[in-house]
Amino acid sequence: MITLTTDFGNKDHYVATIKGILYKNDINLKIVDISHDIPTGNIMSAAYIISTILPFYPPNTFHIVDVGSFETNQSKYIFFNYKDQFIFCPDNGIFTLINETSNPKPFLLDIEENTYPTFTLLNHIDQILDLYKHTNLALAPYQPFEQYQEKNWLTPTYTDDHIIGHIIHFDNYGNLHTNIEKAEFDKVANDRNFTIIVKGSKINKVNDNFIDSTSGEEIYFFGFNGFLQLGMKNSNAGHYMGIQQTENITIIFK
Repeated sequence: MITLTTDFGNKDHYVATIKGILYKNDINLKIVDISHDIPTGNIMSAAYIISTILPFYPPNTFHIVDVGSFETNQSKYIFFNYKDQFIFCPDNGIFTLINETSNPKPFLLDIEENTYPTFTLLNHIDQILDLYKHTNLALAPYQPFEQYQEKNWLTPTYTDDHIIGHIIHFDNYGNLHTNIEKAEFDKVANDRNFTIIVKGSKINKVNDNFIDSTSGEEIYFFGFNGFLQLGMKNSNAGHYMGIQQTENITIIFK
């Protein structure tokens, strides 16, 4: 199985071109679209989505993640094994956002001829298909790459009486996803009262879902992936509150 995650959008011909070439080489391929609506160049959102969906895919799934390659003229692509799955992406920091330990090292995929300088992913299709057929990196004719670009997640701060996290992703509903994990929240909370503060707004509870909230009400809840989210019933929390990606969210316990 091959999945596709890009910032190409669905309006134009880019996604269809990639799929056409893949199917032309092997009509029996199984291709799954994860998302093509990643905000342009937003590798943090791309890494968050990939990290969220990985546990739900079978071993040896091959994930093509092409985000941020157009606007940076990114021609270097890398390939790595992570949690029994394989990920192909530009060398622009996505690797270290998904695989925070940077182990094992990625493989650099060189190209002999830059046939498509404005759509460099096309230059790697033969390599992608070759790697997809092997899946065993020991058989792949590539060497580990040490000079990869690094980007690091914003790391939450946990103390005895507060948590400082960050907004890391906006979903299609306008919900704001944070990097605060439920397990860590529960550990610090220890059944105490708390106040969640973001952009001047203060809330002192976490809901189980949207059902008990009213239209336009700000609510916090833990998503199925275990991370805290902020949403507004029947509204777009991000737009309404003017919150930006990477903005702080503070939780004070009493």
